[in-house]
Amino acid sequence: MARARQTKWNEFVVCLAAVLSATAFEIVGCEGTIPGCSWTDPPCGDEPATIPLFDSDDSISIYWLEAPLMEYIFGNLLGALGMKHAAIGIHSDKLGRNYTIEYVGEYGFFNTSIPHLMTEPDGSQDLLWCDSGALCTENDIDQWYFNHTQWPSANIWLIGKIGGAAFNKINDLIYSYQAPYYNLWLVMDRKTSEIYLDSYTCQTFALWLLDQLYAEGATFYCGQELDSTDAVVYSGQPQLADYNDPTTHAEIIDFYTFWQLSWNMTLSELLEDIDGIATDPFKFVYAPQQYYYLAPEVPYIGVHTSYHPQPGCNN
Repeated sequence: MARARQTKWNEFVVCLAAVLSATAFEIVGCEGTIPGCSWTDPPCGDEPATIPLFDSDDSISIYWLEAPLMEYIFGNLLGALGMKHAAIGIHSDKLGRNYTIEYVGEYGFFNTSIPHLMTEPDGSQDLLWCDSGALCTENDIDQWYFNHTQWPSANIWLIGKIGGAAFNKINDLIYSYQAPYYNLWLVMDRKTSEIYLDSYTCQTFALWLLDQLYAEGATFYCGQELDSTDAVVYSGQPQLADYNDPTTHAEIIDFYTFWQLSWNMTLSELLEDIDGIATDPFKFVYAPQQYYYLAPEVPYIGVHTSYHPQPGCNN
């Protein structure tokens, strides 16, 4: 059973302001998998790796990896507020090699969760969502990024082992894995903690992968609990919104116009927009291919952290 905690409202406003102030919503670079969306750097690096099939008698160590988001701008700040990237690391005893398995937003962390406001040739406005995810594997574990000495919120935890033959079955599953989207926002009832619309992030994937490893016979050490953090919109039961209805369409466009920040904004303009995002009610939320009306609850947004026992453990 996962435990949970709520981050204080003022902490989340600091987190939101920091991230949004550093995010330029520009569509530049190479074409990705969604028409109209692109990236400047490939989501899995210039040379994506492939995890090999291991000898059946190999022993594979399993690591939980976590590090602060956007450390290249904010250092440990977002990690200290619970906003962290998570991945799974493995080590082959026979090969003496490390590997990383992770799920990322194909177009970057925030581009997957905030739409681009587009003006069509006829002058009408539309929203473009660059919200696909990408499964990435690497031929190493980044000892700088996941380094606790470098970033206090970062960790490389040895949490279990699995045999080579058993992992090979998971290897097939990993490379056939398909998640249709990457979504930061979770919609939850503040009083009952009922989740109406779930998020799907790097942490969701990492926890899922541990469950698959356990199902194939992995042994976990039952020490450290594993945490996952979501940006939460507090609301009553959401209702479907018809984006094709002209009135609803205009309301949705107006709502998401709040989020269209750019590098060209003055500081006063930026602070004014952030204040509006943090204090105005959330009217809509987008889950893959569908918009929902919300019944917002005060405070409207926050950070929700859940703590998960390792698979097969009861701590």
